[in-house]
Formats: sequence, structure tokens, C-alpha cells
Amino acid sequence: MTRWRELLARSVVTPAAAAVLALILVALSLALAILNERAGRAEAIRDAQVQAAILAGSVAAPLAFDDRDAAQKYVNALRASPAVEAAAAYDTSGRVVAGFRREGAPLPTDGGKLGTGLGDAEVENGHLTVTASVAESGLRLGSVYLRLDTEPFSRRVGRYFGIAVIILMSSLLVAVLGRSRARLAQAHARLQRETVEREKAEDALRQSQKMEAMGQLTGGVAHDFNNLLMVASSGLDLMARTDDPARRARLQDG
Repeated sequence: MTRWRELLARSVVTPAAAAVLALILVALSLALAILNERAGRAEAIRDAQVQAAILAGSVAAPLAFDDRDAAQKYVNALRASPAVEAAAAYDTSGRVVAGFRREGAPLPTDGGKLGTGLGDAEVENGHLTVTASVAESGLRLGSVYLRLDTEPFSRRVGRYFGIAVIILMSSLLVAVLGRSRARLAQAHARLQRETVEREKAEDALRQSQKMEAMGQLTGGVAHDFNNLLMVASSGLDLMARTDDPARRARLQDG
């Protein structure tokens, strides 16, 4: 029984170990969230640079021929993406040829101050701005501008929901293991009480058996002694009843 209790106690995770495990899970979830955020930001930058390059290639002809309507159509095509907050195409003098912006999103009015590299990107306060030069056959025709939300609401909710699930599971793990530990402690205490009570009952049984054996021994001795007394009493009674000296002598010798 003692060996069984020791093995059972060793096989149960203590609350302290469960808490450490929960902290490890939380730390891993936070590290995973940071890695996912960095990976998502890098992916968003690549996607934005691709979109800027596509927009720059699309508006090259409209900018070359000063076709504002065609340029606006290409820019408006980006409205289908909820992540795009603002977009614009500029001519070589920095004037806005076509563009749009959602409510609250800024849109530069001077394209001459924008970067002229292919897919220049900048991340600030959760927003990504990308600029690209528009050129055709080595001739610069203007530039394009994109502003995007680096982390859409759906992705943000999904990321934090995953962290919340991991933390919740860790908390449940600690609670379950703590409750199991408490139940094991109660069972162990109950087993100890039952063991003590059983030992007391066994001691009382052994004491009773000893008293019973002593009583049987005492009763047997008393019975044998009583038989001897009866024999002696019978002999004395016979001696008292006879007057024959010879018979009295035989009784005494017997």
C-alpha cells in the first residue's frame, strides 16, 4: 500500500509544476504571436510592393498621354481591397493625376516629395506606405502612392483570439491539475485515517483474543482445582463417617 501511494504521488503533476507549464505555454504563445506579427508585416510589405508595381505599370500609359480618367479607373480598382486606405498617381511635377482615400486616411498632395525607388516602404503606427516610380523605356513618367493597414481587423482578432485560447487552456490546465492534486491529498488523508482506525481495531482484537485465552486458561485451572477439592472433601467426609480404625487408616493412606 505504501509503495502504491508513493508511485501515485510521483505520477501527479504538482500545482507548482502546472503553473510553470502554464507560464511556458503563455511565453511560447507570445513568442509565436510576435513571430507571426513580424512574418505578417513582411508579407504585407511584399504584397504592397507588388501592388505598387502593378499600379505603376498600369498607369504608365495614362500618365504618358495625360489620360486622367483611365488613371482613375486603375487607381479605383484598389478600392476592392479593404486593406488599402489611400492610393494615388502623380505626374513628373508631383501633381495628383488620380487618387482616392478612405475616411481618416491622409493622401499627399505633392508627389514630388515621395520616394522614387521601386517599392519604397515605410511602416508607422500600424500603417504601411509604399511609393514606386512610374517609368517607360527608361523615361520617368511620375510616381504612385499606396497606404495600407498592415494588420486588418480580422487578422488582429484572429491573432489575439489564438493567444486568448492558449492562455485559457493554460489556466484550465492549472485548475484541473490543482483540483486533481487536492482530491489526491484528500484521498491520501482519508486512507491514512482508515489505516490508523484499522490498526486500532486490530490492536483491540488482539487484546480481546489475549483476554479470552487468559480466561480459558484460568477457567481450566479453576476447574481442575475444584475437582481436587471435591476428591479431598469426599475423602474427609468418608473418614468422618467411619469408626473402624483399620478403614480409617486405609482412607488416610489412599
